[in-house]
Amino acid sequence: MDLVKAAGVDVSEWEASGNAANPKYCYEWAFGEPGGIAVIRIESFDGQLRYRSVPARPTFSSDRKRAVFERRQRTLHAIHAEAFARGTPLRAIISDGVVRDPGADSSQVKHRSLDPEPWSASSYNKATQGYEFVRGAKPIRIVDQFDTHGVAIRISTNEVFARDPEVRHRVRARSKGRCEWCMLPGFETATRDLYLETHHIIPLSEGGEDHVGNVVALCSQHHREAHYGIYRLEMRRRLLELIGAMTSTK
Repeated sequence: MDLVKAAGVDVSEWEASGNAANPKYCYEWAFGEPGGIAVIRIESFDGQLRYRSVPARPTFSSDRKRAVFERRQRTLHAIHAEAFARGTPLRAIISDGVVRDPGADSSQVKHRSLDPEPWSASSYNKATQGYEFVRGAKPIRIVDQFDTHGVAIRISTNEVFARDPEVRHRVRARSKGRCEWCMLPGFETATRDLYLETHHIIPLSEGGEDHVGNVVALCSQHHREAHYGIYRLEMRRRLLELIGAMTSTK
């Protein structure tokens, strides 16, 4: 509780209960609102300390234990998804001990400490709920026109087309901050984010899919050209080929 409080999370309800085993907090994997503190373990990878999700699910001796596990997992995923989408820094509590053996009730933690270094969410896959935290890395956040204006829809010919924010996140991550047409980096905004614009190669108004295979990240100039340029149909054809080749190799 002291470490969670030191990280800046409001634990007044925890303190008021007078019970360190308050079920709202005790044994949680992540604390605070989305973008808050994450409790993580560490491993070495390419010279950096990282934490990766483990896809394997443990076995449970009761439905109650399964429900508790799933609730903790949902909280952790919600905080991580928000941190990845917004580039929010995370604080980490490092647990030092012995990982449980198969069949054992729990791991044995000998010591906990609050890492002075911030951590960041370096990857996230909504479909598999796979994720990765990296220590000491400050992620570059890539934003598009919908982040800037705070909307997630576009009005065209009196129709409203909803856009899945996860598709936009994945396309921006794929671009690594560079226009996927000219390969030049997006410009830096006043908030130090990289700005690109997400574009449906085949427009939604023409039956195009809201899918990573039909969405591309473009600089502002080439986004306008893709809509209004004299060679817009040729751009459409070449972008479909380009993104199709990229997605087929993954």
